[in-house]
Amino acid sequence: PSAPSIAGFTASGTASIPAQTLTNSSSTPGYVTYAITPNAASGSCPAASRDYVIHVDPVPVMTSAANADVCSGSFFSYTIQSDVAGASFSWDRPLVTGVSNSAGSGSSPFVEETLFNVTTTSKTVPYNITITGPGTAACQSNAVVMNLTLHPLPTVDAGTDQTINYGTSTTLHGTASGETLPLNYLWSGGLASGANTPDPTTNILNNNTEFAFQVTDGANCTQTDFVWVYVTGTALALLPTASPAVICEGGATQLSANATGGSGAYNYTWTPATGLNSTTSAAPTASPSVTTTYTVEVNDGFTTMSQT
Repeated sequence: PSAPSIAGFTASGTASIPAQTLTNSSSTPGYVTYAITPNAASGSCPAASRDYVIHVDPVPVMTSAANADVCSGSFFSYTIQSDVAGASFSWDRPLVTGVSNSAGSGSSPFVEETLFNVTTTSKTVPYNITITGPGTAACQSNAVVMNLTLHPLPTVDAGTDQTINYGTSTTLHGTASGETLPLNYLWSGGLASGANTPDPTTNILNNNTEFAFQVTDGANCTQTDFVWVYVTGTALALLPTASPAVICEGGATQLSANATGGSGAYNYTWTPATGLNSTTSAAPTASPSVTTTYTVEVNDGFTTMSQT
């Protein structure tokens, strides 16, 4: 034999070379040489010896990983590898219930696909791989299967679109479920608090705003849903008045804050309190004994504004 890795040969004999099963446990081609020496003579000359050579190519073995995993909808790239240099490769993937892709196949060492799991549970996708050696025997590998675990994406709902008043905030309400826990939440779009919870509070909004609700499960698969918060109305504004603006000593005038916009729910504070029948009314009566400038402060639950 050409190397110790070659086995199964018959070392010697006196008749035809017997049937035998030769093996090559290495990853490189080898051979067995049989030196045949005839016993008969041709006339007075002995017959010449001859060599009979049997090439023994190795059976390829897959050395790349036999298992992989990927999230539904993510690009999957896998390279088939063998211990035999110069080998060629082919693969096929059957239909799998719950996977929307049709069957697939290829004739290179590269498996590059985007598969879609349309269920809520992981699916095993088998890739049947054939490796063929480069020698004249074109030895093929034993049956090899690479199993791909195709994880489902989390189910995510960012909630119903909302409409709020100008200059106010709201609470969003997201829901999610997934096969592999834990679920990790991440809102974006402008949050005052709770960005990593299902129910965050937005910033005070002056414009229509879209919020993204991203959920990542324990298999590191991510799904995102979106929700809009629409803003209506105008900003909080004040236009305080006194009617009449000029009174006689001992007289009275009607003050009015004339608040508009914002949330529409107002709290009032008038200062100074001197001469007022109420400091928290939207329209108190003022009976000052001297010329007085009154200031009203209005809070709509989100914004505070004052005006004289």
